Amino acid sequence: MILSSINRLTCVVALAVMLGGTMVSSSAQDDLPKTKKKAPSKADSDDDVIIPGKKKAPPKADPDEGEVIVPGKKTKAPTGGIRSLESLIKQANLQYETVEGQNGGVTYKIAITVQSQKTTVFANEVVMGKLADGTEVRAVVLGAPVALFPTDYRSTPPLYKAISEFNNAVVFGKGLVSPQGVGFVCPFWLRNADTQTLLDNLFIVHLGRLELKKRVQPIMEEE
Repeated sequence: MILSSINRLTCVVALAVMLGGTMVSSSAQDDLPKTKKKAPSKADSDDDVIIPGKKKAPPKADPDEGEVIVPGKKTKAPTGGIRSLESLIKQANLQYETVEGQNGGVTYKIAITVQSQKTTVFANEVVMGKLADGTEVRAVVLGAPVALFPTDYRSTPPLYKAISEFNNAVVFGKGLVSPQGVGFVCPFWLRNADTQTLLDNLFIVHLGRLELKKRVQPIMEEE
């Protein structure tokens, strides 16, 4: 039951935040990619988010933007107190911005750079339920936008097929599609997480975004 719940929350929370859905306040949406009837000449996000029908050259990497993630680099695990997403972010020395949602929740916007390639990750802490002793069971959902739909865009069978084949191939995380666009999300349990868990999953989101982009970009550029 908990695993099915996290899949539903992944869809609702992560995509709504990443792609400017209704769970994010209007002021927060200023920081997110916008949808327009005509494809803009430049994506509103700093990442190479796909715009249907728009072919674009690979962006110039700026190693100075975003936090540099080194896979396998060990960090200190949090000690004492109750683990929270914010405490993990701070103990990992990651730079971040906060975006408040309409439901009072907080989304953490983390810019990371891996081998000169940048990804903006949106992170949320969600309550999955409670144990018999009343302890809350919490999870973290990390997500990154891959493609942004104009307001009049309709997803096509080839796009759904590409995302389905991608999801069959990956072990961690998955690609999702919503009326606003395509994203990649990856959840993990917070109870036993440390800073290395956070860094590893940020790396997974980065790689997942790049791989999913390779699969859906040719389809969307032709539409």
